Amino acid sequence: MTTKKYFLSTMVPAVFYGTLTGIVTGAVIWGYQFLAEEILSVSSSIYEFITKNLAFLPLLIGGLLIAGMLSYFNTKFTPEAKGGGVPYIEGAARGILPLKWYHVVPATIFGSFLSFFCGLPLGSEGPSVLIGGALGEGVNSFGGKFYRKHNAWSRFSITGGASAGFATALNAPLAGILFALEECHKKFSPIVLLVSALSVMFAMITSGLLKHITGMGEHALYPFTVVNFEVTEFYLPLIVGIVAGVAAVAFSFLLCKFAPSLRKIKVHPMIKTMAAFLLSGLACLIFIDLVGGGAGLIRKIGAMEIEWQIIIAILAIKLVLLIVCVAAQVSGGMFIPFMCIGALVGGLIARLMLVCGMNEAYYSTVVAITMCAFLGAVLKAPITAVVLIVELTGGAASFLESFLAIIAAYLIAELCHTKPIYDAMLENIIKTRREGKEVKTVKIEVVVKEGSYAVGKILRDILFPFVVTTVVHKNASDGDSNPELYSRGERIIRAGDIIEVEARTAYEDRLRSELSSIFGA
Repeated sequence: MTTKKYFLSTMVPAVFYGTLTGIVTGAVIWGYQFLAEEILSVSSSIYEFITKNLAFLPLLIGGLLIAGMLSYFNTKFTPEAKGGGVPYIEGAARGILPLKWYHVVPATIFGSFLSFFCGLPLGSEGPSVLIGGALGEGVNSFGGKFYRKHNAWSRFSITGGASAGFATALNAPLAGILFALEECHKKFSPIVLLVSALSVMFAMITSGLLKHITGMGEHALYPFTVVNFEVTEFYLPLIVGIVAGVAAVAFSFLLCKFAPSLRKIKVHPMIKTMAAFLLSGLACLIFIDLVGGGAGLIRKIGAMEIEWQIIIAILAIKLVLLIVCVAAQVSGGMFIPFMCIGALVGGLIARLMLVCGMNEAYYSTVVAITMCAFLGAVLKAPITAVVLIVELTGGAASFLESFLAIIAAYLIAELCHTKPIYDAMLENIIKTRREGKEVKTVKIEVVVKEGSYAVGKILRDILFPFVVTTVVHKNASDGDSNPELYSRGERIIRAGDIIEVEARTAYEDRLRSELSSIFGA
C-alpha cells in the first residue's frame, strides 16, 4: 500500500508535469530561438549598411537611445526580466525568489528582442532558460486544474522548464538535464531527474517536429570536427585547461568587481541602460562580429577566419561591454557570451601553440576544449561542461582530452576560491530584494498531517527552499526512530512523523507558510 501511494503521489504527477512542461516549452522556445536568429540577422544587416553610409549614424544613435529607454521601462515594471535570466530562474527553482510567469514571459521576450535588434553582446540562451522556467510555473498553474495542483510541484515544473529551455536553445539534451542537477539545485534527486529528463525529452521532440515541418530553426552552434590528440601530446590539453582556468578566474573577478561598482554610480538607471545600448551599437560599427552573443563569432574563430590581433581587440571590447551590460541589468543571456569569451581565449592559445609547432589539425579542437573548460570553471559546473562539448561537437572524439582540460580549469577556480558566476549574480538579486531585512537562523518542528502533500513521498524528493540547511525526519508512526537514517531521506513519510527543519532566512513567515503547505497546517 505504501509503495502504491508513493507511485501515485510522486511518480505519476512527475510524469504529468514533466511531459506537459516539455511540450509547451519546446514549442515556445523553438519559436523564440527562430525569431532571435532572424532579428540578429537583420541587426547585422543594419550595422553593415550604416558602416557604409555614415550619414545615417545620427538615426542609429537616436534609435539606440530610444531602445535603451524602452528596455529600462520594461525591466522597471518586470524586474524578473533583468539580466541574463539564469540566476533568477535558479532562485525561483530553489524557492528563494517569487515568479509571476504571466509577467516574465512577455517581458523577457520583448526585452531580449530589443537587445538583439540593437546588437548588444548578449545571447538568447539565458532568456530561453528563464522563459522555460516561467512556462513550467504556468503549466503547474493550469495543469493543476486537471490533476493534483499543489504549490510544492511548482519548483519541479520550473526546474523542468528551465532544463527544457536550456536543452532546446543549445540543442544539448543531456547538458540540459545535468543543468538542473548541477547548476539549479546542486544535488541529485530522482524526482528532479525524472521531471527534467521528461521535460527535455518532450521539448526536443516538439521542437524537432516543428523544425521538420516548417524547415525553420535548424542551426549548429559549433559545426566543426574535433580530433584526438596523440598520447605523447596529452600535455597540450593540460596546458589549455590551466590557461582556461586562469582566464576564468580573471574574468569572474573583473565581472564581479566592476559590474557592481558601475551599478553603484549615482546616475539614473535609465541613463545606464541607454549608455549600454549606445556603447554596444558604436562597438558593432567598429567590429560587425560583436553583434549578438557571439555564436557566429565562435564559428569564425573555430574556422580560423580571424587574425590574432583582431581576436585580442574583440576580446577586450567584449569584456568591457559585458561588464557594462551586467551593470545596467539589460535583458539578455550570458551563457553564449561566456562561451564566446572562452572561444576567444582558445583562439589565442591555439595560435600560440601553432607558432610553437602544434599540428594545425588540432586548432579547432583546442578552441572547443578551451571554450568548454572556461565555461566549466566560470560556472563551477564541470560535468555539464564535459557533456556539453560532446553534444556541441557531435561526437565523443577528444572526450578524454576535454575532461582533462575541464577538470584542470575547475581545480584552478577552486584553488582561487572563485564563486560560481551565476551564484554571485543570484546573491546580488537576493540582497537587492531583501531591502535590509536581517537574516537569522530558525528551527521549526512540524508534525506531518494525514492527506498532506508530503505523505507517501521520500524526504529527498521534496524540494525545500535553499534557505533550509538541515532536515531531520524522525519518530515514525511504527515506532522506528532513527534520525541518522531518516536524515538521508531514505524512508517514505507517513502521517504522524515529525520533521525538524533548520534554515537561514529573512522571511520566516514565508518559510512557515511553505512548510505548512507541504506537511499540513
